[in-house]
Amino acid sequence: MDYLTYLTTYPHFYQAFSALIERTPNLLRYIREKNLFNSGDSFFSIGAGEGQLELALHNEYGGQCEILEPAALFVENIRTALTSQQLLPENCIIHEQPFEDYVVSQQFDRVLAIHSWYSFGYNAQLLQKALSMVKPGGYLFINIMSKKSPVYGLSNMSYSGGIELCAEDLSDWAAREGFSHSLDWESAVRPASLFFDGDDRLTKQAKDFACFLIAKPWDELSQDEHQQVKDIFLQHRQGDVIPIVSGCLLFQVT
Repeated sequence: MDYLTYLTTYPHFYQAFSALIERTPNLLRYIREKNLFNSGDSFFSIGAGEGQLELALHNEYGGQCEILEPAALFVENIRTALTSQQLLPENCIIHEQPFEDYVVSQQFDRVLAIHSWYSFGYNAQLLQKALSMVKPGGYLFINIMSKKSPVYGLSNMSYSGGIELCAEDLSDWAAREGFSHSLDWESAVRPASLFFDGDDRLTKQAKDFACFLIAKPWDELSQDEHQQVKDIFLQHRQGDVIPIVSGCLLFQVT
């Protein structure tokens, strides 16, 4: 099955993955530390997922927020969050369509693609489209997994296509195509005990984490695949922690 269908069928795997890596608080910390946002900045998010980071940024920095998300499951969650946080719809607009179909009508101080560029890969036309949405002096921020992370190894086991892209390869390609940018790293250091119990057996959290990326339930994987998953986590284990590393590509527009 395709990735979106799998996500809709097994949403609890995504929840386990998201909870385990704590993506939103770690990226918020990174954005603060690097001073990537200013108060009042407008921003557009390409493929926002459930929109947790986007709403957190909107609450912290203000400014006009627009979110593009083609998955109905995520859009419903974003609208629920907007209501619960009492945010005005006109200050946080949702576009429920693929980025390929979106017609650019204005520019923003910041354009974000947070773990969504996997769908676009090495597409210079779409990268140029994203850059055309950035005001002079602003930037495009693409965040995707790194080869330094267990996410990369697990994604390469996937039964669903379109999630094998990594930051290192995208950065190399963009440089060859003449897209000037910087590459940095964001790391969520997670306790190894979340992945392994005292006997070094994989926890249910770790299995669900892997299943989200592999796009297949644990019981449908072979014993060899079970061992391969365990080996990937062991390979990245550093004592009592496992770093979940992503790459941060920053394209500044002059």
